[in-house]
Amino acid sequence: MKLYGIHEAAEYLGMTVDGLKYHLKRRNIAGQRIGHSLVFTERDLKAFARHRRGRGRPPAPKRGRKE
Repeated sequence: MKLYGIHEAAEYLGMTVDGLKYHLKRRNIAGQRIGHSLVFTERDLKAFARHRRGRGRPPAPKRGRKE
């Protein structure tokens, strides 16, 4: 089982460390403390990525002529 530190996890998810901390505080993603370090399993990161995908505003329709 591969473990990711907070910086590696943020990079894996394509977000900032502050963004990852935001989701941690709201319990949207699971993390484990080992000593003073916070680590994430790849399984946790994949589950969060699946849950996160598809949210937000849909892209605006393209304008212009149809050919």
